[in-house]
Amino acid sequence: MNPVNPVNPVKKNHLGGDRQDACPTLPARFPFQLHTAVRPAIIVCGYLILFFVLEKAGMVVQTKAGFSPWHLSAGLSMALLLAFGLRYAPALAVASWLSNLLLPVDSRFEWHVQLILALNFALNYALGAVVLRRALGVDLRLRHVRDVVAFMRVTVIVPLVAATFAAVYAGLFSSIE
Repeated sequence: MNPVNPVNPVKKNHLGGDRQDACPTLPARFPFQLHTAVRPAIIVCGYLILFFVLEKAGMVVQTKAGFSPWHLSAGLSMALLLAFGLRYAPALAVASWLSNLLLPVDSRFEWHVQLILALNFALNYALGAVVLRRALGVDLRLRHVRDVVAFMRVTVIVPLVAATFAAVYAGLFSSIE
């Protein structure tokens, strides 16, 4: 019990200390709280690792031109944007571009073509997340049939648009054998 206020006891953290002591503030000379910088960094690092693992798994069914009809990282990317917001959209472009550059792909895309394809990926999925959350107002708990149908439509249309643009762009501006 709190000796000052016996009606409202002091809550303890998981270590047995007062909850106020669980997350001490940084000195005033720091312009931001540590957790505001660390949390997004952890999220992005975790996303990049999972993205590369899923891209590697998708390469099992890759075509000779370097495209894969089984793009597992697309679902992860949509989940990232829906769960944490559009501020993580640049991470999609970085992950896609790095995976195009670093993973052994049997294609002859120049770096600038890969950059455009990565930006296309990020822009399409960010637009899909905006349509789901803001334009259609989908409840992500998917408790209503309307939300499920809207979610399914958007998550089918977005990859089709991204893949169509990527195939046309790569076909026009790259040498694919």
